[in-house]
Amino acid sequence: MRRAPAPKYEVRLEAFGNIDLGEDPTESRAPASWVSVGTLQEASDVLQTYRDEYDLGHSNFGSKTGTVRLRSTGRAVAYVSYNGRVWASSSPQRWSPQTREITGAALRK
Repeated sequence: MRRAPAPKYEVRLEAFGNIDLGEDPTESRAPASWVSVGTLQEASDVLQTYRDEYDLGHSNFGSKTGTVRLRSTGRAVAYVSYNGRVWASSSPQRWSPQTREITGAALRK
């Protein structure tokens, strides 16, 4: 029987109150964690499920939400944005109009 490979990545999930809606931005709105995933596509799927399950808007996302890191080193290698798109950027703060979107077969690696 063939064993599934160990998850390669972890994606950060965290959410806080939205100050625009009168919520406390220091108060957690959903459980925070690093979730192990096998591919960047899975990281996107996990983030979108989290967003939908807790009825989160973009303003609820914490500064590290969507960060994808290698499990082996902890080095950030990608970022999943609110809409589920995956970017070759280590964090939303480092995104720029020149940041490359990761698409197609690269999402399944």
